Formats: sequence, structure tokens, C-alpha cells
Amino acid sequence: PKERILANEFIREERLANRNKGTGLNATISRGMRAISIDIKNGAALSGFLDPGNYVDVMVTINPEGDVEAETRTLLQAVYVLAVYGRSSTEEGAQAPRSRGKAKPSVTLQVTPEQAEQLAHAKKQGEVFLLLRNDLDLQINPTEGVTRESLLGVEEKPVIYKPRPKPEPKSKLLIYKGTAAREYEYDNR
Repeated sequence: PKERILANEFIREERLANRNKGTGLNATISRGMRAISIDIKNGAALSGFLDPGNYVDVMVTINPEGDVEAETRTLLQAVYVLAVYGRSSTEEGAQAPRSRGKAKPSVTLQVTPEQAEQLAHAKKQGEVFLLLRNDLDLQINPTEGVTRESLLGVEEKPVIYKPRPKPEPKSKLLIYKGTAAREYEYDNR
């Protein structure tokens, strides 16, 4: 199988790996998708509760540069987990080992090529965290991200554009004295 199959569930051909393509992780990657591994630390692997076959959101906290403050954003949503600590969903075993010698803990995600670029860039710019999702909740929810000011409830003062008032056209007055005409301009106030 390319993905988890529940008890008494019908098995469709598209959910099975092609037996002519091998048996490794490459056989479980969906067509047009890519596998990317990210090193995880500080509880980013959800304290051992993350398993292959789960879905996660990927969040990144970008470190500040110069005058720019740190910002946290949800980068990707409903991303399929292919492997945790090098253990794929096709392998048996209930939990991922807490540590595997000197190897860094990692999670392998199935993403589009564009998402792989975003994730690789995010790893260089800041710290990446994973958020576990319910397997039945794959809805994409738009988020705006968080800055220090928005976290503390400090409102950013919007720049209000106030256009200059347009000058009102002046009225004209023509005064005729004999054959000579004189023109005067005055405000309508």
C-alpha cells in the first residue's frame, strides 16, 4: 500500500504501490509529488506522537534581520507524512524510536515541487515546527501569521492617506464700463 488502509476498507488500485517500481520510499510517493526530509528538534516532532501516514501543518518562525521583527506563519497545510525517524508507513512498529544513535531526528513529508522550494527556504530562514492534524480534517484554513505586536495586542497604526482638498474653482465676474470689460475672480465662500 502507498497509504494507510483501515480494517474492512475497500482497496483500490490507485492506493497500492506499483510492484514494478520497487519497494522503498520512492514507490510510495504520489505522482508529481516529492519527498523532503526536515530535521526536527525542540518538540517539533510532537513528542513522539507523530507517525507515518499522519497529516501535519508546517509552521515557520522567521528570525529577525535588522529592523524587521520575528514573524511566525503557517507555511503549508495538510501535508502527508511519509516517514518519521526513517520509518515509513509500510514498516511495522507502533512508535518511532526516541533517538537513533547520533542521527538527527527527521520527518519526511510528501510535497509538491513548489512546496519543497518553500520548505527548503524556510529551513534556512528560521525554525520549522509541525502541527498534527486530524486525518479527517484536511481543510485549508487561511491564516495571517503572528508578529510580536499582534501577539501582544498592539495595533499597528495604519497610514491614512488624506488627499489634499481640491481647490474650488473661482467664479468670474465681468464688469463692463462702456466698451471696456474687466474680469474679476473671486471665491464662492
